[in-house]
Amino acid sequence: MTWLFPLYLLGAGAVIAPILLHLRRRPPQDRVEFSSLMFLDASERLPVRNRRIENWLLLALRCLAILLLAGMFARPWWSSASAMPKADGSRWIVLVDSSASMRRGDMWDRAVAVARKIVADAAAVDQVAVGVFDRSVQMLWSFDEDQRAVSARAAGVSQRLTAVKPGWSGTKLGTAMMEAVSWAGARDSLAGGGKRATRLVVISDLQEGASLEELSTAVWPRELTVEFRRIEAPDLNNFSVQLAATVDENVDDEAATKVVLKRGDRVRVSNARGSSVTDLALHWQSRPNELSQGYLPAGTSRVMAVAARAETDGPGVLVLSGDTWDFDNRVFVAPPQPLNVRLTYVGEAKTRDEAASPLFFLSRVLQPTPSLTPELIVTESLDASSLAGVQVAFVPNSSAAKVNAADVKAWISKGGLLVWVMDDAKSSAAFPALWPRGDVVLTEAAESDDYRLLGELNAQHPLLHPFDDARLRDLTKVRFWHHRAMKWSDKGEGSAPEVLASFDNQDPAMVAASIGNGTLLVLTAGWHPRDSQLALSTKFVPLVFGWLEAAGYAHQEQQRLVVGDALPLGKTAVTAVVAPDGATVVPAADGSVVTEQIGFYKVRSADGAEHVHAVNLPPEEGRVMPLEDARLRDAGVPMVGAAAQESLPVGAEESQRLAATEQEAQQRVWWWILIGLLAVLVAETWVAGRRTPVTTT
Repeated sequence: MTWLFPLYLLGAGAVIAPILLHLRRRPPQDRVEFSSLMFLDASERLPVRNRRIENWLLLALRCLAILLLAGMFARPWWSSASAMPKADGSRWIVLVDSSASMRRGDMWDRAVAVARKIVADAAAVDQVAVGVFDRSVQMLWSFDEDQRAVSARAAGVSQRLTAVKPGWSGTKLGTAMMEAVSWAGARDSLAGGGKRATRLVVISDLQEGASLEELSTAVWPRELTVEFRRIEAPDLNNFSVQLAATVDENVDDEAATKVVLKRGDRVRVSNARGSSVTDLALHWQSRPNELSQGYLPAGTSRVMAVAARAETDGPGVLVLSGDTWDFDNRVFVAPPQPLNVRLTYVGEAKTRDEAASPLFFLSRVLQPTPSLTPELIVTESLDASSLAGVQVAFVPNSSAAKVNAADVKAWISKGGLLVWVMDDAKSSAAFPALWPRGDVVLTEAAESDDYRLLGELNAQHPLLHPFDDARLRDLTKVRFWHHRAMKWSDKGEGSAPEVLASFDNQDPAMVAASIGNGTLLVLTAGWHPRDSQLALSTKFVPLVFGWLEAAGYAHQEQQRLVVGDALPLGKTAVTAVVAPDGATVVPAADGSVVTEQIGFYKVRSADGAEHVHAVNLPPEEGRVMPLEDARLRDAGVPMVGAAAQESLPVGAEESQRLAATEQEAQQRVWWWILIGLLAVLVAETWVAGRRTPVTTT
């Protein structure tokens, strides 16, 4: 027999009360004095030790009633190993924030200490999983490993947490919590049994820059609750800085008697709302004495200009000073580094200066920009040797006599872009050999007294991406005097050619055909004045640079990278990528390189060129004010609190107690004790009423 509430058995000690009462002899309360007895001596009272119990049955009934009453409140039940439900324990998921904001002071060490204590306090029947998160989640200790090595749980988790250090990424709190919920769901699916009560413990500074987007559409399991263990920062004296704009300006260099192009960088500086510091200073790391000082009240931000740098200065590091925490006090600025793109044109070099030739207009469009340095090579033949290192090739149909179709097709298959311009309708042996689907027939379009316009344009295609802007889509002023009619049979392997643009008489104007990893783009009319007004219009420049963008050489401002972004490698043959700490980065299976550190990444290409990319801290990570609990509650997070006590996970001991309560309720032994108690009380009343009164001498 087992007692559900054994403390009530202490009440059995009350049996001493009836025993003492039975031993006590009470003298008569009413005394009547008789004159005849005044000369007699009074009898002495019997000593307590000589008193005897005169009614044993009545005493036994009263003691038994007290014992039954204590036993009823103690709730006895008979335990059975087969009937006793097994206590499965709870499931604990511990997530530790390893984002850049946790680099402040000893916050990371304190977070690890909290995680270790939670793991150490977990019962042996509990299941524990531990992970760290920033923009993604890394599992350190899984449920499966916990089941196999529960005895080494505390030591294993402690060792793995010691090996982890905070990184430089932002805080994707919502993503991490949803990933943790999937761990519990996957574990339930594998176990095939009932779901355990699950507690998700998030250990973080919970700064307001944390992303909660994923929580807005989250569906939380009923058995899961979330507990936040906030790691408080010693203070909130924090400035954050990020690059706002870069302006090129010409500065007269008196010593060199020439104009030098310099870059004037502007940065946005913010001060935390709870900060007590207001004075700040900015300087380039290479020139610590040239300070740009400012005043910034708490909770505000402003744009500040810093000392200009010449383009020849190379990469620069801007340093902010004046606050307590320096994890977000640096801005890395890379110098302008235009991409080199090689293009080739099949024709005669002398036509570069002939105003009526296609080469005349093409060579003037391909001018260097801050982001691109086009190199146009004119060749009279096109084969493997002339295509070496070339990314884009232009072939007028009238100059295609010396085109090696086999070499060109192999070059396109590797990712090249070939623009074939049908400036006449004469037959070419190379073009039919390049065409991937069936036979192709090219004829001169019927002459008319009118001109043709582009009637349909697929602006969603990458080759025509610039015309996705409505301001550039109006082509009604571009007139075509002559074009070629192109027809082909839809036979053969590979994807069918796609008509990107058509004339108003439904003849194709631009046709794109995929060949391996590259593209063959066919223009049925030239851009030179004999065929059209395309080269004289404002649409020709964005059209050509749209082709370069599709080939992987975008004409745009240098991308501002933050930790977590992929390096813009384009289609350059990369030989090595060096991280800011000097380590060589191995690209992923798809060839991409995701940044993990702040600083300068160096990308070395096969042609020996080295491109430097500046990677900075995500701006949101500098917002270190504590996140309000209301935002988490509004997102539907089932937080542990006064309103969520009913759903708290229970430990092993609590599970055992609940199981015992359930089994005791089924047996209802206390009910039979109550019936026995009532019977004893009835008997005690009957015996007490029939006992003989004690005669007093």
